[in-house]
Amino acid sequence: GYYDTALLTLDTEHGPPDAAPVIAQLTEAKLHKLVFGVGVSTDSGARLSLDHQYNRLPWLGWRASSKISVDRDTQLASSEWVSLPNDENWRRFGAGQLQRDNYSSYAVNSLQLRGGVSQVSGHIDRNFFLQYDSATPHGSGAPDASGALSANMGWTGRYFDDPNSPTRGYGLGAELGLGSTLRGQRNPFARTRLRWQSVIALGKVAVGADGAQ
Repeated sequence: GYYDTALLTLDTEHGPPDAAPVIAQLTEAKLHKLVFGVGVSTDSGARLSLDHQYNRLPWLGWRASSKISVDRDTQLASSEWVSLPNDENWRRFGAGQLQRDNYSSYAVNSLQLRGGVSQVSGHIDRNFFLQYDSATPHGSGAPDASGALSANMGWTGRYFDDPNSPTRGYGLGAELGLGSTLRGQRNPFARTRLRWQSVIALGKVAVGADGAQ
């Protein structure tokens, strides 16, 4: 996302061909990117959205991806900040989200804050983060306010024959979170999630000389 184009070529005119230097020609992406969205849903009516990407925050140098979305039932504002990877491909990140959900007799204002580190290394993704959640309902019949703080870890493995257009293989993801509620009685909790995706080839398409399949 930091570059619009990347062109790699070999300099075969200088030195032996088996040790030719690689020349990288890059075109940097623009510092700011804005995307406007307009939509409509039979459930929540008209929807407006605005996405903004800032590739280099002042002082930090991190990338910020922010979003505002508004429809009849939900209003959301979120922002995620991600650092450049270090030598071992670890990135630091922080994220925040404010959301208001409107129900038939009451509304819920929620806040989520998250911060941690993540790594993409080959076919393996890892992330470790702390997360704070808070929900404050308002109106008739609204439930009690709630909040929680948790420590989380996630792992994803991709085992496909082709990362872009797989024809066979599988992907596996696992998440684990341990935490405690913060409002009212303090109750510890655990959260787990497993995901699996398989790609199975059903056959091959043969094209003859006359173009028939």
